[in-house]
Amino acid sequence: MCGIVGLFLKDKSLELTLGEMLTQMLITMSDRGPDSAGIAIYKNPKNSFTKVTVQSSQPQIDFENIKIELDSLFNQNLEIMIIDTHAIIT
Repeated sequence: MCGIVGLFLKDKSLELTLGEMLTQMLITMSDRGPDSAGIAIYKNPKNSFTKVTVQSSQPQIDFENIKIELDSLFNQNLEIMIIDTHAIIT
């Protein structure tokens, strides 16, 4: 069974306990099954950029083609980091 937990922290004085609060939420979620868990923390970035992670069963073919097309589309030289069947494009 899947589940999602979230925390929208508005009180800056609680920032130092954010990890403790998230850990307790993930421990509670582990009772729901063996699925993986992860944490994403969003802030106002100083340097704005977009990161996309994609997966392919044919990474050697697909990822380089995707990078070429995105470079052309956005008129930029994007960075691509290939990790097994996944690629992170920024």
